[in-house]
Amino acid sequence: MSDGFTVVTRADGQEILDWRCNSLIDLLSFQVSRKPDQRLYTFLGDGENETESVSMCEFAQHVTTLSGWLLRLLPQGTHVILLYDNGLDYLIGLMAGMNAGLIPVSGVQATAFGARDRFLNIRKDSGAVAAIGNQTTLRNFQKACAAVENDNTFRWISTENRGNDTDFDLRRISPDSIAMVQYTSGATRSPRGVELSHRNILFNLYKQGEAFGYENGDCGVNWLPLSHDMGLIGGALMALAAGGHCVLLPPETVAEEPGRWLKAISRYRASFSGGPDFMYDMSVRAISAAQTAVMDLSSWKVAFTGSDHIRPHTIEAFDNLFSDCGFERQAFLSCYGLAEATLLVTASEKRKGISFERVSRVGLARGVVEPPLNEQDTRLLANCGSIIKDINVFIIDEDTNEIMPEKTVGEIFVCSASIAHGYINRSEESKKTFFENRNDPENYLLRTGDRGFILDNCLFVTGRSDHRIAINDCVFDPDDLVSCLNPFSAEIRLSSICIFVETTADMQILFVLAEVNRMSENIRDGLSEELVHTISASFGKQNIRLFMLRPSTILKTPSGKIRLSDTRDLFFSGDMFILAQAERMEFDKPRVRIERIEPRKI
Repeated sequence: MSDGFTVVTRADGQEILDWRCNSLIDLLSFQVSRKPDQRLYTFLGDGENETESVSMCEFAQHVTTLSGWLLRLLPQGTHVILLYDNGLDYLIGLMAGMNAGLIPVSGVQATAFGARDRFLNIRKDSGAVAAIGNQTTLRNFQKACAAVENDNTFRWISTENRGNDTDFDLRRISPDSIAMVQYTSGATRSPRGVELSHRNILFNLYKQGEAFGYENGDCGVNWLPLSHDMGLIGGALMALAAGGHCVLLPPETVAEEPGRWLKAISRYRASFSGGPDFMYDMSVRAISAAQTAVMDLSSWKVAFTGSDHIRPHTIEAFDNLFSDCGFERQAFLSCYGLAEATLLVTASEKRKGISFERVSRVGLARGVVEPPLNEQDTRLLANCGSIIKDINVFIIDEDTNEIMPEKTVGEIFVCSASIAHGYINRSEESKKTFFENRNDPENYLLRTGDRGFILDNCLFVTGRSDHRIAINDCVFDPDDLVSCLNPFSAEIRLSSICIFVETTADMQILFVLAEVNRMSENIRDGLSEELVHTISASFGKQNIRLFMLRPSTILKTPSGKIRLSDTRDLFFSGDMFILAQAERMEFDKPRVRIERIEPRKI
């Protein structure tokens, strides 16, 4: 015990809260008692200028004031959706809801495209009876949703006029109680609400601190949506757990000007920041030489990347552009995780950079890891890091359910104290995804739906099980096809390629939708034909139809994953603007028809 709190000593000697017997509210109390004046969160409202900033003590005061007010309005155990813009109020609402005995529901980025539909889905799925948020945001959603679903029993609670009640305090909460419901991104199916306990979250924060080497007082910059697990747990709550400082930027301001992200790292001397591969790629393409000339990135010690396919050319290009700003390539840290596991599962070693393994594409299709036969057979896979202590990762044969040895491809299963017990209001689906583990009864076993293999105790992810494409005699992951287009990275967005198969008249056709890099309709002559030829050369004789699209056409989740089903539906609706197309159709006798067309809708 230390100052009334149960603490443990980390391997590096830091004394931190014991995740086994504390809650997130205890974590806040612990940090307030240790460093009340430490600046915790700073919000850059326009992506550049400070609009709000709070210390540990000030944040706790906001939380207790709001929680006392909420407790008078809603019964304990009530599910409430967080409906804020991406700022400090989101975090205050989250912690205040927990402290009041409510169950906050996270998953709606209010400013994102399609936010209203996502909100309606989450509202129905979670059974939430209220939404808390800023008055303007609530009014906009209430007005938009009224035309779709008129429910007079649902409450819209603005938290801006919460009064000045200072009698309420931070409460003791059971670590095994549900802290929140975190909705998945919805890349492969409709979003699911993962029920996370305080124990789940604190264990994962503890493991993040160990893996990433967070130290007291470290500063991080977070542009990721707070409605997403990586932005909320990996960014904002990790700063609280580490006793550090987190600088928050609205995601839309960074998407508009990626340089704002790196300027914030430079300005605040941040040591931790990151995101999916696409943001590193956007930074390379959008930031000018004049901007890099005034940046100092030498403080950036951990540049984590995950949530999406990690591409070698992105790592190379980012290092080449920003090395003169003091950025060191070994700062890159790869990781793998998912909402069902709270967040982190594996992470590469700090200050070691990211390594890539050259493997045979043909071998992967057969489920084995072996050296490539030639350059055309080569796929470069990122090492997603070593399996973290106290987290077990298994590769399971999808047909026999047996544990597979190293260098064998199968479905990834995870067991740890951060695995949730299920999805909210989805008992049957929960039974297929979360399992009690007879060999580890305290912790649940998770079926991730991802495929990969283990090599030298490190995890490599090859793709999603439900995204695999079987066409004629060829079986492959969409990322495998994208990797063969690496030579065209200057002209097309490799992170924005959507691939699916359609069957018409007993003929399978591979559809490839690819965004160009610039808002230009003057595509280089022959580019579409070259892409089709490259795919055909790498994957054999297939019926291929390729369409070139403007940037930001393909639908994505907040973390940058492609919403495959939604994008496919949008394509066939005829509402996509096509810049150019090419096709190669293989019949009994090989026949090629390639055309370049004027921009139009299909």
